[in-house]
Amino acid sequence: MEKLSKLLQYSTLEDQFYWRAPGFYGADVDFEIVWRGRDTLKPWRYRTCAVDRMWHTSTIAQAENDMAEYGIDVSYLEQRVTETILQQVSFAATIVADARQHFGDDAIDDAIAANEAFLRELESATKRILRGNTLKIVK
Repeated sequence: MEKLSKLLQYSTLEDQFYWRAPGFYGADVDFEIVWRGRDTLKPWRYRTCAVDRMWHTSTIAQAENDMAEYGIDVSYLEQRVTETILQQVSFAATIVADARQHFGDDAIDDAIAANEAFLRELESATKRILRGNTLKIVK
């Protein structure tokens, strides 16, 4: 689920998703879970529908542990999250196809190449900063 959580954060168009997971093996507890990826360090919020109606913020690992404690099928949630990501991929493909019709293939290919180059530069700068090899500004 951690990999899926990262895909949600970096590869989706939406800022929030909601799922409801039924109890496992006839458990009376349903589990509601919300992902709010870009606004917090703990993007997951969850609550049980029968036991505790309070929303809890967490990481995905913490939410998975709590789901297991309540008898919730974690694989069900994983399947729903996967479907959501694939739906986002479909939306993105439609956006690109529509943009190609409107702006032309060359304009879209150039925009994608420029964005990819920017992301490579950003990644390289981030790695330098993390290693402490930042450029010094000389006056």
